[in-house]
Amino acid sequence: MPIELGFILERLATMTEQDSTLRERQPWKAACEKDYAWLGDVVTPHYHGDDRGVKVLFGGILEAFEGMAVDAYCNQYWSALAA
Repeated sequence: MPIELGFILERLATMTEQDSTLRERQPWKAACEKDYAWLGDVVTPHYHGDDRGVKVLFGGILEAFEGMAVDAYCNQYWSALAA
């Protein structure tokens, strides 16, 4: 798994600790459950022109980092790598 994807999934999973209702929504559910099959089921159709699932994933990613400054993102990213 690419390092960046691992960081994103960790961020999504952490969000569910603050809001338990997210645990039943994708992509938070997949992140919490480490459901990598769901991610594959989203990405594979994307490469064949079906973007329905990837829109759900990207929507979650955008929500996860909404309002975060680039510097804050970089600091969290590098801190996660060092851990």
